[in-house]
Amino acid sequence: MPDGKKIDISAIILTRDEELNIKACLESIKDWADEIVIVDSNSTDKTLEIAKIYTGRIYQHQYDGHPKQWQWVIDNIPIANEWIFALDADFIVTEELWRRLGQRMAKLDERVYAFYVRHKQIFKGRPILHGGIYPNYWLRIFKKDKVKVDESELV
Repeated sequence: MPDGKKIDISAIILTRDEELNIKACLESIKDWADEIVIVDSNSTDKTLEIAKIYTGRIYQHQYDGHPKQWQWVIDNIPIANEWIFALDADFIVTEELWRRLGQRMAKLDERVYAFYVRHKQIFKGRPILHGGIYPNYWLRIFKKDKVKVDESELV
């Protein structure tokens, strides 16, 4: 962040064999997120070796679907911040999003419990902007004590 102060948010990344993606993801959050947590599902590649460069907060948990994994994270991992940024290892967070998030969180109403984030799908280096894929908004930023994952959802 330009002033050196990070946002009081815990970036949590789910991984399994993500050595091709994890570095770019971590590079996009390292200067902004106050805490970085990795929840890995028994990677067999260099994912954890790369992750250890950015954080010592690495946990192992067998993957049994996205919703169950996130509920396990919320129920079992000690999180330093009130806010969580839920990420997948192939996500890259833009500086524009970080700046806007920092501005919003600086003057946040206590009744706000979550943010939807616009997601842009990139395929072979090009954004997919048609076919109902963009714009797409996902609930990715939330207060840890205000969320309950619906484990019956498949995604």
